[in-house]
Amino acid sequence: MAAFGKKTKNSKALTLDPIAFDHSIPGRYSRQDSALDTPGARSDAPFLRNFIREDSRVGDFSDDEEDQVETRCGWSRFRPSCLQLLNNPKGFLFFVSLFALVQGTLVNGLINSVISTIEKRFQLPSSKTGIISSGYDIAFGCLSVIITYHGGVRSKPVWLAIGVFVMGLGAFVFSIPHFVVGPHELGGTWETTCGTARLNETGAARFNETGDGLCSEEGGASSWLPNFLYVFILVSSSGQLLNGVGGIPLYTFGPQYLEQSVSTKSSGMYLGIFYAVSYLGPAVGFLLGGQLLTLYIDMDKSGVTAPVGGTSDPRWLGAWWLGFLALGVVAWLLVLPLSGYPKELPGIAKVRKEKKSDVHANTESKTLDSSFGKSIRDFPIAVLSLAKNPTFIFITLAGISEGLVLNGFATFLPKFVENQFGQTASQAAFLVGCVMVPGAFGGCLIGGGIMRWKKLGVSGSLKLCVILSTVALLLSPVFLIRCPNSHFAGVTTSYPSGATSQTMGSGSSLNATCNANCACPAVFDVVCGTDGVEYLSSCHAGCTTSHEGEPKTFSGCACVTTNSSTSTIVTAVSPGYTQPEVTSGRCGSTCGLLMVFLPLLVVVMVVVAGLTVPAAAVTLRCVPEHQASFAFGLQWMFIRLLGSVPGPILMGAAIDRTCLLWQGDVTRNDTCDVSDRGACWVYENSTMSLYFFIIVVVLKFFSTTCMGFALWLYKPTDNRQSCTMAYNGEVVTAVSTPDSNTSDELSHRNGEIIL
Repeated sequence: MAAFGKKTKNSKALTLDPIAFDHSIPGRYSRQDSALDTPGARSDAPFLRNFIREDSRVGDFSDDEEDQVETRCGWSRFRPSCLQLLNNPKGFLFFVSLFALVQGTLVNGLINSVISTIEKRFQLPSSKTGIISSGYDIAFGCLSVIITYHGGVRSKPVWLAIGVFVMGLGAFVFSIPHFVVGPHELGGTWETTCGTARLNETGAARFNETGDGLCSEEGGASSWLPNFLYVFILVSSSGQLLNGVGGIPLYTFGPQYLEQSVSTKSSGMYLGIFYAVSYLGPAVGFLLGGQLLTLYIDMDKSGVTAPVGGTSDPRWLGAWWLGFLALGVVAWLLVLPLSGYPKELPGIAKVRKEKKSDVHANTESKTLDSSFGKSIRDFPIAVLSLAKNPTFIFITLAGISEGLVLNGFATFLPKFVENQFGQTASQAAFLVGCVMVPGAFGGCLIGGGIMRWKKLGVSGSLKLCVILSTVALLLSPVFLIRCPNSHFAGVTTSYPSGATSQTMGSGSSLNATCNANCACPAVFDVVCGTDGVEYLSSCHAGCTTSHEGEPKTFSGCACVTTNSSTSTIVTAVSPGYTQPEVTSGRCGSTCGLLMVFLPLLVVVMVVVAGLTVPAAAVTLRCVPEHQASFAFGLQWMFIRLLGSVPGPILMGAAIDRTCLLWQGDVTRNDTCDVSDRGACWVYENSTMSLYFFIIVVVLKFFSTTCMGFALWLYKPTDNRQSCTMAYNGEVVTAVSTPDSNTSDELSHRNGEIIL
């Protein structure tokens, strides 16, 4: 055996060298030219008899292994025949896609769609809500390597069932802060007109009678509310921790279980559907969040009155918590069907026979053994093997860059639309959802469809990644599309001429001679004047009389110039209202660029989502099959901790730098602590748009470059095929045929191998 291989444990490794083939007899292997003189080998005994199976991944599995694994769908001894109708890749795809839909809806959609409401409810700047949003990725990144290393050799469906249960629990935990803080005080009716009579009104009296009145938060909320940040972070982080643990099996074991169960030709389409549904989740989350935000935040509490202005009232806060309860229930409904799937689906051995190895050349030989990774002592070798795989390294670096931009933008894209195009929070969430539905879903299907159509391997998939990433880079100027800032008195435009203003912080001048005697409370209750100018409140507009109705109107406003050339707003008022000068709510944007921005954003989403499928296929195929879960876990650790976690934090910090009016700029006086500025009320549109563009260009250029290096450095294995055979009653593994022949051409007859 010295000329052909060596014996390891209870098996013999045999390599058939091309030199050992006698080409004088076409199609026949000559034993006399070999050095095979193993004792016990008889000339009249069949040579290399009893083919067990072929396998393109050296030393992975045998057909006997499938016989030892339960492949029927069910639980314990309960495995009825009716359940076997779903015991196939399509059935598993259905349930794991539902899991992905719940995860995407919960983590990447619903949380991001209500982030603006959470900021206002708990008086948080974007940089701090970015930390909360990153809790999921921190948990995912820290635990993914541990779970995938030890869980990869166990039943993947069971891990998926555990994951969906934990995620449902996390959804319930995340909603707890709503039930802890009590009713929102802005649910009451506030009178913000100018004059001494205002002080006798219910809300204003409370505001001015408290010793820390001007230091109180929005609408006179308790001064302890900003300190609730630490409680909120603790509770929400616990929920996000559970969500992160639940998401690990989904994006590591789920794709691998699918990929190993179907042929190479079909795997791209299966992965495409899986990732399409996972991208559909955030879209559903945005749509769901947009609808839930039309319900008042304290709808579950008695004795609470919603603002009369409805969702158009700046004081309105939606029921951000309701969706988490519903999704928690849906997640738990998936535990039973996922736990019933076997460790391996029926027919997986046949699938393995047909696959060609795309493992990167020079992969550590020890990692090719299917028993590798079952011991903790193999962990350093497994990590070292992946570290020596340049394709894996560069596709991971590209993933980090994509994680930075995608998670940052997913968190704050609704806020971007809300401020750039003058939309309400619910409208912005709805529009972003409408963009993500066709864009992300269609992009993944297109990416998977191209892979199936062209039958792409690792090299072809990498080329597709480079092309799509380059197109996304060229489309980045879409974020330069913006509308000008609205005219906001004292912030983006001055008060009427002749009204001397008094600076209140950050250059803002909300107090002027026209409202100097009003003692206006620090309430963000924006009103729109007939002069086309927005004011922080009717009090800041100098109004003395309020009129009930929908929308609410005010008159006697000293700061409003009715004959201003900037007047663009015509307000419809109810009969009986006399000369209203101010209307509750923002003026709205007359800029029509939103209809240009949204279609282009759909195209960007198609291209970006199209990257997901080929990039995942590269990760799964450039490493040995039994290492794929661990490779995914290690890759996701870096993507989450270095990409997804800092993404919202950096994006939130960039957005904060564009703020023109902080809540603390209005509430501040000599006795107030301004170290916590609270939420931002007005942003500068052009600067925000520029920051978004710069971030996209830098990160997309980096990811495109990394994908190019991954393609350049990828070295596929040679075309030699391997098979597993029984020789003299012993299992022979790692038998390689000549480059010119494939294992499909091998057969045996009377002790000879016929080619």
